[in-house]
Amino acid sequence: MDAPDPDAVRAAVTTSPVDDAFAELDSICRRYEDSLTLEIAEETYADVARGVDTLQTATCYVDSELSALKRRFPGTVFSKLPAEYDAYELTTDDATLRLKFGQSHADRRPVDAPYESVTIAVPTGDAYFERVYEAFTRRSDTERTSTPTARDRQ
Repeated sequence: MDAPDPDAVRAAVTTSPVDDAFAELDSICRRYEDSLTLEIAEETYADVARGVDTLQTATCYVDSELSALKRRFPGTVFSKLPAEYDAYELTTDDATLRLKFGQSHADRRPVDAPYESVTIAVPTGDAYFERVYEAFTRRSDTERTSTPTARDRQ
């Protein structure tokens, strides 16, 4: 898989049902005269890279912790979430926008999108592949140290 392509992400998001969820979040941010950067997560970019035409679900990293969002957006759904939540799903009639709080890649670039207060970003190639490599390494380490299953023993 190649590094995330901002043009492909823009096309997939703005022509899909998830556009409504991004627009709803943009409306919340505008109401509070604040902004938010949402970074497309690996699973959503994988859908884009595979050529999924219509995104009904998008997962994004939010570099802010939930506690910061509670202060920045009082009276919104963020302020009502329990402190221990690390993610939230904003749903509209046809789509779900999954937000994962307190996560982002080290280096990212913006995606040209039609929202005023929400910026969509993708990681740079180096940052993306570093995270993918870390995930692969963790998974490999877990597989080596996990308890064998019945199938493994055959």
